[in-house]
Amino acid sequence: MFTRLLCTRAAPTLAADAILVRMPQLSPAMETASVHKWLIREGEFVEPADLVVEVETDTLLEDKSAEAVVLEVESHDEGWLAKILVGPETGPIRPGTVLAVLAEEEHQVGAIAQAADQMDLNARDGKQLRSMLWQAYLKQC
Repeated sequence: MFTRLLCTRAAPTLAADAILVRMPQLSPAMETASVHKWLIREGEFVEPADLVVEVETDTLLEDKSAEAVVLEVESHDEGWLAKILVGPETGPIRPGTVLAVLAEEEHQVGAIAQAADQMDLNARDGKQLRSMLWQAYLKQC
């Protein structure tokens, strides 16, 4: 789930130049999940069908599992990973929380990363923006 962003000198504003990566809602009962591991690094290009992030949760069905499961999240969008905002050290977060920001054009990565640092993308700034399309797969160990 990704959304778009643009940086101006006075104050950053959201526009059609960035895509927000949000924590997916992996089941109707899921209240929280954690970033288990990022599969791409800042500055790398993401193509449709690329695995982007591993997400860990204990709620895939209606009841919590005895053990957490890890799912791999695949992107259906493309762009450069400008900024990772939530890492594995963050702990459990709610679905819809912004995890990272993609830039549509490579030359926008720096400005979008800087703007992402200065904005509260989980508040009003990010509510009406396009989110990355995604699909998740249970990770086979």
